[in-house]
Amino acid sequence: MDQTEETLSVVYGDLSREELIAINVRKDEIIAALERRIAELEDHLGLGGGGKSSPSVSIKSSRKPKSPGEKKKRKPRHLQFSRKRETPTCVVDHKPQACPDCGRKLSGGSRWRSRQVIDFVPAPVEVAEHVLHECWCGVCKKKVRAQVDFSGYVCGRRRIGHNLAAWIAYLNTEARMPVRAIQALLKQLCSVHISRGAIIDLLKLVSRKAEPTLESIKHEIRSADCVHADETGWRQNGEYRCLWSLSTPNARLYEIDMHRSAEVAIRLIGEHFQGVLVTDFYCVYNKILSKHQRCWPHFGRALDELRLHPLMNPQIEEWINAVLNLWSQGRQYRRFCLTKPQFGAGVFDRRRKRRELEATLTKLVEPYWEADKDEYPQATLARRAGIFMNELFTFVEYPAVPDDNNAAERAIRPAVIMRKICGGTRSDEGTQTKAILMSVFATWKVRGLNPIDQCRTMLYAPT
Repeated sequence: MDQTEETLSVVYGDLSREELIAINVRKDEIIAALERRIAELEDHLGLGGGGKSSPSVSIKSSRKPKSPGEKKKRKPRHLQFSRKRETPTCVVDHKPQACPDCGRKLSGGSRWRSRQVIDFVPAPVEVAEHVLHECWCGVCKKKVRAQVDFSGYVCGRRRIGHNLAAWIAYLNTEARMPVRAIQALLKQLCSVHISRGAIIDLLKLVSRKAEPTLESIKHEIRSADCVHADETGWRQNGEYRCLWSLSTPNARLYEIDMHRSAEVAIRLIGEHFQGVLVTDFYCVYNKILSKHQRCWPHFGRALDELRLHPLMNPQIEEWINAVLNLWSQGRQYRRFCLTKPQFGAGVFDRRRKRRELEATLTKLVEPYWEADKDEYPQATLARRAGIFMNELFTFVEYPAVPDDNNAAERAIRPAVIMRKICGGTRSDEGTQTKAILMSVFATWKVRGLNPIDQCRTMLYAPT
């Protein structure tokens, strides 16, 4: 028995000749059927060619074939995928002096490549000692002493100049550094020792200088078309305080008060505010007689929490989806109003759409106003929607007003981070100083101004 017969005997075993012939016939039938199927598929795809498809044809997509010479336009990029080079402050030339192989002295040469090294060199502060002289006048028979106006260098009888005072206020407010950390940083970087009392006095000085700027911020916020408001907790010497935040696209105002009541909100915003006030569902804002827009994401999160209720059923799920669908319709209409020309969505059309959405929402929530919340879990949110029905779709009638209070959330977040770092303030004066500094520095930041330059200019101004 040769090697081929031995292999067949291993594969097919002890089969007879007739059985092997039957197996081969079956294989030929299967191969013929597969070839017919391949031909049908090729005809269906339009490949044809006698059952032989060209290997260069791709079947993975039905894109429009490109014309000869057509090149896809490259997506514009504002920045290249390379590190931006800085403007050098000095240039250091490195030239080889001799050949490393033969030792011959080299001359001439050309630029091969360059490499930038960015480093920081700690430098001591500049201590300028101003010496005032006196001279004798022989005619008047008296001494004439030099008179210098130091307001361009320092405030009052202090020894810390305007530049350093502005940097200290920036480190404490924007960099959120405590007083001890600022003291250690100045000691390490600038080789100068400033007592903690002097740093605190400088912060109070900057806050007093910023009072006119703060008044202009208050006036701008009270006369704005749309204001976002929010509040959070604060600590003063371990006791509770309330941090209020009012924000517009170009202004930030922070106020720290003992109370979280409507009187504080009215004092900050004004009882007869003419714009639209965007807030959450906190009741203290109800006494402000103005147009309101309540935060829909707050209401949406409450609806998502309702999905986890033990009594959740398909009926409640359908109710939640219907309420969220109304919110989505309002957002789509607002986008339409912002992109469409003015005559395409006039004030009467927007007002009509708002009333339509409010009427539909009323039909959804009205059956549950008097329902028991233990039996109908959606009753609480239905009553909330009924109370604030006229303040949920203000953004539909006034497209410039957003349907969320994210601006206030983003504005108050830096203050919350600062509270977690420093733990709050210790005195009423320190609390007032912190609120003023946060207001002016945050306002300069949203306006795209350099806070160091603005603070320095403010310190130059006469008291």
